[in-house]
Amino acid sequence: MDRMSFVARRRLATSALLMALVMVLTGCASTINEGKMSSFSGEWLQGNYTDAGDSFSDIHLPTASEKDLQGLSLFETLHVAEAARLQGRAQLAVSAYDATEQHFKRFDVENFGSTAASQASAVLLNDNVMSYRGYLYEAVLANTYKGVAFLELGDAQSARVEFNRAEERSRRAAYYFRQSIAAQREALEEEAGSTEAGIVSASLGDADTQRAIRSNYGAPSEWSVYKGFVNPFTTYMHGLFRLATANTSGDYEQAASLLERVAGVSSNATVAEDVVLANAMAAGRGSASEREGLVWVVYDNGVGPRLQETRIDLPLAGIGDGSVYYAGIALPSITEGQPLPRITVRAGNGEFRTQELASMKRIMNTEFQARLDGILVRSLTSAVVKVAAQAAAEEEFGAIGGLAAGIASAATTQADLRVWRALPARWETIRFARPASGSITLNGLQPAAINVSLPDWPMTMVYVRKTGPNASATVRVVDLSGRSPAASGEGVVIAKGAEK
Repeated sequence: MDRMSFVARRRLATSALLMALVMVLTGCASTINEGKMSSFSGEWLQGNYTDAGDSFSDIHLPTASEKDLQGLSLFETLHVAEAARLQGRAQLAVSAYDATEQHFKRFDVENFGSTAASQASAVLLNDNVMSYRGYLYEAVLANTYKGVAFLELGDAQSARVEFNRAEERSRRAAYYFRQSIAAQREALEEEAGSTEAGIVSASLGDADTQRAIRSNYGAPSEWSVYKGFVNPFTTYMHGLFRLATANTSGDYEQAASLLERVAGVSSNATVAEDVVLANAMAAGRGSASEREGLVWVVYDNGVGPRLQETRIDLPLAGIGDGSVYYAGIALPSITEGQPLPRITVRAGNGEFRTQELASMKRIMNTEFQARLDGILVRSLTSAVVKVAAQAAAEEEFGAIGGLAAGIASAATTQADLRVWRALPARWETIRFARPASGSITLNGLQPAAINVSLPDWPMTMVYVRKTGPNASATVRVVDLSGRSPAASGEGVVIAKGAEK
């Protein structure tokens, strides 16, 4: 620090005082976010979708219109969208998901340099004071559930658009992370300056730093992930839709390709059977009638993982004289989800049990593992700049200035724990032939069995959602070809028109 220029010292000292002034604002932002998330999660676990949606907005879902969605942030709209879909407002859900699309288009056309630079401007604080930008897996699942909502409305063409968009975003994931992390590193190096950037680089390679991260955060290289950024649920829904709407061998080949991609990352036996069916149809070894009369039960099971904060004190060599007060980072850690027991299905004389298709935690692990280098660079850059600010404040203003800067550093070192909490812990599925009776029975969702009437559709999905042990189950009967609106109800499910 002795070689630091007067101007640089003043800049860092001023930054330290700025941290002290804004740490109250930062604390308020994170407290407000946590309050909304906690309120949402409490209602969501009980299956109170209307009240859960209200937690993130001032609108009332049963009576809300598209106009009421205006002005909601991405974070708010994501939660409102899925709450509206499960509350039975499929068209409102589509409108809400449309609003999220304007935010998520950055994954398709992002200017990596300018975006990274804008994030770097908050390096003295933390991401809680910035607008929520969302994760790529959230964008993919938003398109997926929007596609499901269109199927519920009987709009096959719009469903096709959403499933295609979700698949394309998954396909581009590797390129996106590679480019965005490189741009972020460059922008942060410019923001921090050459001295701090050198310390960040040295700290990343320092054995003590790596040991501290591994002991507190684990080894991300050992996380269970999905290769190739495949989202099994998204790709499976797309594959089933393609299978249901196929008319030529080429269409069947597309369906087979999608289902094979799922089979490559999931051991679900139903998926393997679907691959055999699609390939047989593509090869001309079957007729369209062979895919008719098939029923899939798709179960969105439980509540997905959250993020929690892991704070790590780090040895950062090269700054200060040993009198700095705080040097650390805060990283988001993925918790376990809250799955429920699998369900059994009675269809005619047969009984079937749902099998896991995809894990929400593995999907999150996949993205966080890809993002980790960028997260570490950003967190270490923030830590180094804050340590330098503490040292400069102590030099300029004495021990009291250093202490104030140290308190500000600790207070503003916070992980961004915002995440879309409307997603399940896992997805499950099972397939069987449509029973002659035209009805099936679902067991294991609530004390009484749920009887489901099946319309005479060639390929039918019985979509089931249950969030917590005491929540009521949501059951929808969906035409996978998208030609007919969904049927829904509680208890005994009868065919009745969905919202248009």
